[in-house]
Amino acid sequence: MTVVKKTFIVFLLAFIIQITVVSSLVLIGFNISISQWKEMRNRQAYETVIKMMEVDNSFDSVEFPGPLIIFNSKMEVIHSNQPRIGLKGLRDPVVPVHLDGKIVGYYSMRGTDFDDDLANKALIMTMSRILLIALGVSLIISLLAALYFSKSISHPADKLAAQLKKMTMGNMDEAVSISGDTELVQIGQAIEELRLRLIHEQDLRAQWGQDIAHDLRTPVASIRAQLEGMSDNVLSPSKERFEAMLNELLRIGTLINDFETLMVLESPEINVNLDIVFLEDLSQTFSDRFSHLLSEKNIQFVSTLEVSEIEGDTSLITRALSNLILNACHYANEGSTITLHSYIHPQGKAVSVHNRGLVISDEEKERIFDRLYRGEFARKTPGSGLGLTIVYQIAQLHKAKIYVESSQKQGTEFTLIFP
Repeated sequence: MTVVKKTFIVFLLAFIIQITVVSSLVLIGFNISISQWKEMRNRQAYETVIKMMEVDNSFDSVEFPGPLIIFNSKMEVIHSNQPRIGLKGLRDPVVPVHLDGKIVGYYSMRGTDFDDDLANKALIMTMSRILLIALGVSLIISLLAALYFSKSISHPADKLAAQLKKMTMGNMDEAVSISGDTELVQIGQAIEELRLRLIHEQDLRAQWGQDIAHDLRTPVASIRAQLEGMSDNVLSPSKERFEAMLNELLRIGTLINDFETLMVLESPEINVNLDIVFLEDLSQTFSDRFSHLLSEKNIQFVSTLEVSEIEGDTSLITRALSNLILNACHYANEGSTITLHSYIHPQGKAVSVHNRGLVISDEEKERIFDRLYRGEFARKTPGSGLGLTIVYQIAQLHKAKIYVESSQKQGTEFTLIFP
């Protein structure tokens, strides 16, 4: 059943209930008014008869706004303002009249129903006509209101349904913009957020494909060229060539592992297990992990920890700082120093990695966390070229900010600020 039909049915039921309640109240009020009218007419008749009997049965001045027949104690008619009506014409019961504790007579009001009066009958007919007209007008207004509200609901609902249908068919170009009721606007906003998220994930999948093709093309081409050369006897097999191909395969393995890590980090289902991360322990871990690489370039690794611990996911924080230190090892000058520093920052707790070496330009700073650009930037050094992207994504998961400062005089420093 459509929204329009449902709205019509709801409005019709509401109208029937409303009319039933109003009609019942009008009927009850009308019956109460008639009862009060009869009670007042009976009291008026009784008082009139008592007054006349108290003045020696003087009925010449009897004034009563309706038929009135008066009897003596023997049920003999002694007065009637309807002369042609006798006892046989009576349909209404007689009412005894008491005076000084004795029944001194009776009276009867013939035709005392409310609608027996012509004026009252005209009033009832007029009220009935007005009520019927009001019911008809109310019905028309209710149906028009039902049509208006059903259209006001169904139109944006149909628009949302059409937009969702387009999205299921892969068309994400049209933005969702709904005006009207708050609930429908909220649904429209939720659908728009879903559309943007789907677009982001589509772009992300496309970016993944481009990145994989981009970063695998060079090592695969290198291995293929050497294998074809040896197959055609253009190149002679040697230990150096096999080691070079092995290094290319190791690079591919590292690239695949980093892609897998980044894919997990960018997944909406990832859970960050917050815990206390002890920076002194991490510093010792990094010193041991990179000792061989540090010794090759005669680089010293030092730590100045003004803050001993931060809150975060231990494994993710370890990965982020490890990537920064590894990046510093690749680009630091020989004989220089890499420093792991922690301190209190106005925005939270800061952890930085500093080295002196290759300077990052302002243009490169703006794009350094972009995978494609960084892939080009990392071609000069071993690794997948995705290390800084992983660092950036880990920072996002911790709601941390990441900054990079680089100059010939001050060196290069990556800083993570945890709230």
